[in-house]
Amino acid sequence: MTTPYKYQMLPMEKVFRDPVHNYIHVQHKVILDLINSKEVQRLRRIKQLGTSSFTFHGAEHSRFTHSLGVYEISRRICDIFSRNFSKEKIGNGGWD
Repeated sequence: MTTPYKYQMLPMEKVFRDPVHNYIHVQHKVILDLINSKEVQRLRRIKQLGTSSFTFHGAEHSRFTHSLGVYEISRRICDIFSRNFSKEKIGNGGWD
């Protein structure tokens, strides 16, 4: 069974500006749909640092920006694995 999102790319990539990772590029429709979901958008209102922002006034990070950063790092790691180990075989299968 094929999922409707399998390898479905956006016609034009979506770019998010991030203070830590600079620019985060989203090219897959499933990722953008996830980011646009009400569950993920709710994270914009939740502070990552809790009450630390009262002490460190410049520290204004939400769970949303943290989640985007985690996505970016995960995407980079997956890109490295797919570039360097795409032909490797482990046991009966491969990395694909």
